Amino acid sequence: RILIIPVLHAGADSALSSLFEMPGDISQGKLMVSVHMYTPYSFAMEMPGERVFTEQHQKEISGTFGKLYSKFVRNGIPVFVGEYGATNKGNDEERIKWFKYYLTEATKYEFVACVWDNHQFEASKKEGERYGYYVREKGVWYSKDILKTILESTKK
Repeated sequence: RILIIPVLHAGADSALSSLFEMPGDISQGKLMVSVHMYTPYSFAMEMPGERVFTEQHQKEISGTFGKLYSKFVRNGIPVFVGEYGATNKGNDEERIKWFKYYLTEATKYEFVACVWDNHQFEASKKEGERYGYYVREKGVWYSKDILKTILESTKK
């Protein structure tokens, strides 16, 4: 079995802190570090935040992923992104660009990533936490375009 080690507040900054140390692994290859990453915060979570996915946002994602890769994956510790997503601000075209970039990078860096779904669907320009992707009562995806992007962006 794999033991997933969460970091303080689940944040990537905590994982990258010099204060964080993985516990010893008495069975080699059985530990994995876990982070939650709504990066960049200004686009993926902050309300009202930014609604357009920019080149600067790409650099922030790549930079954080690169640091996690160097600290963990290069040292034999897989990275599990236990939560990620981009809140619905009525900007689906930009969110699709974000998903494509985020997951292509996560795949490149050999991370496992799980989209966070809190069953809140409707776009908002004032409230955060709109991470609804799968409508459980109906068994359908809220945005088939986002689902398609997730599936296509995680292929190697």
